[in-house]
Amino acid sequence: MVPISFYTKPQRSAPDHASKKQKNTLSAEQIQALATLKQTSGTSSGSTSTPKRTARISPKIELMRLRARATGNSSIDMADRLYLSVVWKGKSTPVFINKSAMVGSSAMEFARNLHLSTLSSKVYRLKNLDGNVLLPSNKTFNELLDSNGEVSSKSDVELFNGCSLELICLNSPEST
Repeated sequence: MVPISFYTKPQRSAPDHASKKQKNTLSAEQIQALATLKQTSGTSSGSTSTPKRTARISPKIELMRLRARATGNSSIDMADRLYLSVVWKGKSTPVFINKSAMVGSSAMEFARNLHLSTLSSKVYRLKNLDGNVLLPSNKTFNELLDSNGEVSSKSDVELFNGCSLELICLNSPEST
């Protein structure tokens, strides 16, 4: 039997220039060229470079994202769902509710889902983010929506599938 050491490859030595460590230094010409490049790129690229744009997302894509993250009662049929973004003190929560639900009871349900106090002394209402118009609590969302799920011409409240509503607390010093 032959020992394993006979089958090993012989060690190779590196070339002489590899053992010498070279410093990465620039010549005077290279330093001057780099300085002129920095000067010219600072002045001319400001006008030729394109500024960063903030991409505007399509409303349909926003609605798709809202539907993916929304929480609510899973027993509601898909056709009967109304997707909303409820805002409380600057935080937005995606939810879905039944279109035939009353606006007032839905506001209280949103408050319970956000773990807010729902004592009888506190009344929660919904309003549009754009205006100061409170949604009528004695109507259903179907009455405020058109048959297409768009804004109804009968109401002065802008309400549609995917809109943002603010939850406010009445009869409380911390109402916004």
